[in-house]
Amino acid sequence: MSFLAIKIILVFINSLSSLSATITNPLIILAILKTPTLHTPSNVLLCSLALSDFGVGLLVQPMFIIKLASHFLPFNALKFSILLFSGASLLTITAIAVDRYLALKLHLRYQTVVTVKGTILVAVCIWCLATVALLFYSYADLLAQDIALIVTPVLCLSISSYCYIQIYRIVRRHRRQIRDQSRSITRQFSSSCVPTIGQGKSITTMYYIHGLFVLCVMPSPVSMLIHLVHGIDLGLVIYIFFSWTILFVNSALNPYLYCWKIPEIRLAVKSLIKF
Repeated sequence: MSFLAIKIILVFINSLSSLSATITNPLIILAILKTPTLHTPSNVLLCSLALSDFGVGLLVQPMFIIKLASHFLPFNALKFSILLFSGASLLTITAIAVDRYLALKLHLRYQTVVTVKGTILVAVCIWCLATVALLFYSYADLLAQDIALIVTPVLCLSISSYCYIQIYRIVRRHRRQIRDQSRSITRQFSSSCVPTIGQGKSITTMYYIHGLFVLCVMPSPVSMLIHLVHGIDLGLVIYIFFSWTILFVNSALNPYLYCWKIPEIRLAVKSLIKF
């Protein structure tokens, strides 16, 4: 397959996912904002993730399409936009994992320790941190840039993976303890130590989001590692373009995942569309 044919395929994929991400992510944000029962710390982070996904669909992918179709767009402009919005997504995914871990670790204290206002502050800090990282990247040399693009995703994914492993262990331990208790003790224990039904659904949803994000993110640092070790060639350029496309497609898939796995958001989106 020629390089031109590959570019055409990538333009087609990015065009469809860009349109989808631009339409669906604002629906998720509006549905959460207009539904008071959805004003929770977890959904604040989902709004932040939807905002970064919207930026990918509205700005990053059209710039990528222009770059594929012509050399009119400066490459740095594309890279900086990827760093800002994908960086914010990466940090938000990590924050979501930590939030779910705290929901189990803190038990009943979670609602008093983790508040909506505090989570909004965390979301603002995430975007500020992504902007600071972008400024650092713009002044760093090429070697430092490549190392940062490898280390940062791996570090964030490692933190979030650790949180989900701990969540799995906590849930498994609680279930084992419940099985070993008498029925009366089980009722008392489940009211204080076991995640609620809502938390259980939320945790399961975050597993799906995290798994999808890992699959979409990992090709990018791998391509940077290959670039660092072996240099650049046409094959690597194609691989990098495909890895970016996979990363961008994640922004279009997330809203469908929310609606599929979170009934409250699905109903809120349906109500918003009907209105």
